[in-house]
Amino acid sequence: MKLGYLTAYDDKAVDMASRIGFDGLELQANSWGDPPPSTATAARTRCTGALDRLKQAGITVTALGFYGNHIATKPGVLRKQFAAIMNIGDVLGCDVIATLVGRLPDTGIAEHMSAFKKVFGPVAKMAEDRGFRIAFENWTGFGGYPFRGTNIAYRPEAWDMMFDAVDSDASGIEYDPSHLHFQMMDYVGLVQDYGDRIYHVHAKDTEIFWDRLRENGIFSSGWWRFRVPGWGEINWMKFISALQDVGYDGGIAIEHEDGVYSGKRFEEGLKLGYNTLAPLLVR
Repeated sequence: MKLGYLTAYDDKAVDMASRIGFDGLELQANSWGDPPPSTATAARTRCTGALDRLKQAGITVTALGFYGNHIATKPGVLRKQFAAIMNIGDVLGCDVIATLVGRLPDTGIAEHMSAFKKVFGPVAKMAEDRGFRIAFENWTGFGGYPFRGTNIAYRPEAWDMMFDAVDSDASGIEYDPSHLHFQMMDYVGLVQDYGDRIYHVHAKDTEIFWDRLRENGIFSSGWWRFRVPGWGEINWMKFISALQDVGYDGGIAIEHEDGVYSGKRFEEGLKLGYNTLAPLLVR
């Protein structure tokens, strides 16, 4: 497994990764323009310098991040966007695109499946043809009550519906245990259940303030927050062991959303996360 973090591409990000000891990065696809380069030639022109810099640092691109409310995008437009990102992947040697489904307003998960098939069916077929995999992050998009959310792919019931609607081995999960833990879900057991569909991993921890939860209940807010790995409640040894059990050998990217280690302390937070995870990996 390659260990890194999620970031936009620039030389400073590569330098930081190398300085800490990371050997992988998940890079935001819009690092090379929004929209990304639309042709293979343009992608080579814009991305070759980045490839050379990454190779020099000994860093692999484990995924290209393309996040947004994509189910609300016109199918033809979304297909062109993914095609452009695949051009970048071809240059950088990366075959995983990490993304979101999104959500239609005031619509249940089951009622999304027709739109999901229409929008992501062509994307999955193109991914199959070009040797790419699409990893849908299990982000909830929840704030406080009422829990409307902005992404449907946050629980196994939705994953099953998605994989039934678009029957393609190109479709999988970007697995983030932090989003499962604050929902009181079995983030270790679900690795065993969906191991063959895990195409990328986000490493983020969750700290739960049990006193606030006991006092105000789950329909309140402020009773949990995201932390860097090791500073919350995720059992990283059990989680990594489960990934190893199912034969996962892809990328693990720290998604650094820890407010304690923000701003000038951002690199400090990454180092703490690296020191938690690196000893658990055979590298």
